[in-house]
Amino acid sequence: MIVLGAVSSSTALLSVAVLFIIHRSRSGTAAAVRDLVGDFAPWSGVWSAPTSLLAILTAAVLATVLAAPLVVRLARRIARRCSTSNPRRISLLSLIVIQGLLFVVTGPLGLGVAAMATLVGLVPIALRVRRVHLMASLLVPVLLTYLAPAG
Repeated sequence: MIVLGAVSSSTALLSVAVLFIIHRSRSGTAAAVRDLVGDFAPWSGVWSAPTSLLAILTAAVLATVLAAPLVVRLARRIARRCSTSNPRRISLLSLIVIQGLLFVVTGPLGLGVAAMATLVGLVPIALRVRRVHLMASLLVPVLLTYLAPAG
């Protein structure tokens, strides 16, 4: 789990760095940073990185330094407790919390989209094919997004 979190954090940080380099957001994290930072000027040179990028990188490094020892301590305690717990109960509790947060953030529309995504995710199981084939379902919306005339 720690490695998964590290990879996800690295991906998000790289996505933000790419935003500052090519001025296009390629992920939700980069889009959120773009909305937070606003419009920023192109770099005038290799060594003149924007201060907002430097602030984000500094915050990421500081958070990593503070969180790493804490995660190691908490992970041991949680692992001991979870190894004796009922995995179905943990999964159900996780699902309820995620659905609750989804409702708080997006309302009924978000729950509807999540329900549709769940149904789409069940199709490969019903057809006994691999879920990777669902990636093709992203092709049409992405193509329409990039082929649509700029308005």
